[in-house]
Amino acid sequence: MSIAVEPQVQLRPPREALRRLAERVPSDRALGRMLGTDNHAIAGWRSATRQMRRKHAQLVAQMDAVVELLSSVGVHPSDLEYVIDQPWGALGSKSPKEALEEGQLEPVLKAVPTMFGEQAKEEAVVIDWKDATRRELAESVAAALAHQPLHEDFAFLHGLPEEEVQSFAETARLALADGITESEWEQFLDEQFAMAAAKPAPSIRAAVAEPDYDDHPRLRSEDILIIPDGGMASLRFAAER
Repeated sequence: MSIAVEPQVQLRPPREALRRLAERVPSDRALGRMLGTDNHAIAGWRSATRQMRRKHAQLVAQMDAVVELLSSVGVHPSDLEYVIDQPWGALGSKSPKEALEEGQLEPVLKAVPTMFGEQAKEEAVVIDWKDATRRELAESVAAALAHQPLHEDFAFLHGLPEEEVQSFAETARLALADGITESEWEQFLDEQFAMAAAKPAPSIRAAVAEPDYDDHPRLRSEDILIIPDGGMASLRFAAER
């Protein structure tokens, strides 16, 4: 009687694994947090000016295998750090990061289909709404700058100066990449609506110069009709005598 043995995962060499990770993860800071280090170490490893310790070399190779699998099931690059750092029920409430730090690569790889398969858990649902929101955000920012119709959630971008639209877009992208929940996102949008509504409308009267009566010596005070509160002003000149 023979016992079937599952084939071992073929890990890439650390330098190659690091290169592939850097292509998938949005920033060195995010990758550093995923590997339990910082962006300076990542840059040093990539340029070969800093030696990678054995524990990090193993973790880099294992993280590469996990990230490759997560990418294949549709996890967005901006969500990789969040997914890696969240407790998974299939791992006994450990996060993949914790499991990998303990050398448990196989359990993490086996848990991916459970967490992101047809019966998707909460993590997969989070990524679905984020993907849709990112698309709507990108489309609405472009539409706002081109003075075109926007998605309903981003209607408040109309009328904002271009620099404020760009600033909001950057803040929103960071929020979506930082593990924000859908309810927190709704609150974030409500706050943006409130701030946009609180800004006073530009004054039309301030843009219109007041008439200089001294420049019109033939103008009598009784010939001036001024309608206040933003109305129109009419000036009547006396007829030639």
